[in-house]
Amino acid sequence: MVISITRISIGLLLIFSGIMKWKNGTDWLYRKVMSFEVVSPDFARWATTVMPGVEVALGTLYLLNILPIETSYMIITLLSIYTTGVAVAIRRDLDINCGCFGEKSSRIHHSIIYRNIALIFLAMC
Repeated sequence: MVISITRISIGLLLIFSGIMKWKNGTDWLYRKVMSFEVVSPDFARWATTVMPGVEVALGTLYLLNILPIETSYMIITLLSIYTTGVAVAIRRDLDINCGCFGEKSSRIHHSIIYRNIALIFLAMC
C-alpha cells in the first residue's frame, strides 16, 4: 500500500512538474536553467527542450508501473541532477526561483534539497 501511494505521488508530481514547465514555454525554462549558472547555453537550450517531456514520460511510466526498476533509476538520476544544481546555486548565494513547478515555484532554499532527497529515497522503494 505504501509503495502504491509513493508510486502515485511521485508519478503525479513528475507529470505536474513537466506540464507546468511546458505551460511556461521553453524560453522561460531556458532562462531558469541559465540562472543556475552551471551549464552552457547550448546544453541549456537542449535540456529545456527535452526536460518537460522527460518528466512527463517518467511520471507516466512510474505511475503505470512500466519498467519500474529502470524508471526508478532514471527518476533518481534526474532528481540527483536537479538537487546538485540547487546545492550549487545555494552555495554560490544565488537568489533565484527554482522553476520546479513553473512560474509559481519558490526561491531556492535548503528545503528543496531535503524534499528531493526524500523523493530519491522514496523512489528507491
